[in-house]
Amino acid sequence: MKLARIPTIVVVGPTASGKTLLSIELAKIIGGEIICCDSRTVYKGMKIGTSAPSKEEQSGIAHHLLEIRDPKHPLSASQFKELCLVEIGKIKSRGKIPILVGGSGLYIDSVIFDYSYAPIDKKLRDSLDGKSVSELQEIIKIKNLSMPINEKNSRHLISTIMNNGREKDKDLIDDCLVLGLKKDKESLYASIKSRTDRMLEQGLEDEVRQLEKLYGWNIEPMRTIGYVEFREYFAKKINISELKDRINKDTLSYAKRQNTWFKRNKNIHWIDKQSEMVAIITTYLNKYSI
Repeated sequence: MKLARIPTIVVVGPTASGKTLLSIELAKIIGGEIICCDSRTVYKGMKIGTSAPSKEEQSGIAHHLLEIRDPKHPLSASQFKELCLVEIGKIKSRGKIPILVGGSGLYIDSVIFDYSYAPIDKKLRDSLDGKSVSELQEIIKIKNLSMPINEKNSRHLISTIMNNGREKDKDLIDDCLVLGLKKDKESLYASIKSRTDRMLEQGLEDEVRQLEKLYGWNIEPMRTIGYVEFREYFAKKINISELKDRINKDTLSYAKRQNTWFKRNKNIHWIDKQSEMVAIITTYLNKYSI
C-alpha cells in the first residue's frame, strides 16, 4: 500500500496489557517503526524493571527513545515531546509509519494533543523539587487549581503548578489514530504477576542493586514501581514473598490510574485482540492510500 500522506499510529494501555507484542506485530503489518513513549524505559540501566523490549523481542523492528538518558537527569514531558517529534519526522522521511507505544499518558498526550509548555521558571522549579506529595498538593489547593488525575505523582503535581493548572488543547493532531489495548481486571492481574516473576528470574534484584549503588534512592526514577519496593527488602524488613506481593499490588494500582487517564481520551479506539486492530488499521490506512 502506497500512502499519499503518512499518519501517526498510537498504541496505549495499562502496564502488562501486551502493548509491546501487539505494536511489534502492527509494525510488521504496516511497515512501521516504534517510538517508546514510556517515562522509565528512556533511562539507561533500567531494562528489566521497566520490561523494556530486548533486541530479540524487537524482532528486527526499529525502536526509538529507548535508554537515551542517565537516570540522574530526569526527562520532563516537554523534553520528551521535542525528542518524539524529531523521531516522528525522521521516520516519516524514510516513508515509514511512526507507531507511538506506551503507558505514560502525560508523555503521549503531550505529543498527540500538541501541548504547549511555558518556559521553565527555574527558581519555581527548584523550590518545588524535593517537596513531598502532600506539600505539593497543599500548594495546588492554595492556588485553587485542579488536581491532576495522578495526584500522588510528584511530577504531575509539579507540572500542574508550573503550568498554573491551565487547560491544554483537547484536539487530536491531524492524521493520528489512537488504539487502546484493554484487558479485564482478572486477566491483567494475572499478567502482572507473571511479569513480576519473569523480571525476578531475569535478574531484577541485581539490576536494582546496581542502580542503588550508582544513584541511591533519592532520584525520581528510583521511585518507580518494581524498584522502590526493594528498599525495604534490602533492609530485610520484608521477605521475597512480601516483595513480590507489593510489586504486584503497586503495579495493579498504577494500571488502574493509567486506565483512568486514558478513559478521558474519547479518540481512543479500544481493542482486545489483534484481529480488531488489523480491521481498524486497514480501514484507516485506506483513507491515505493511492
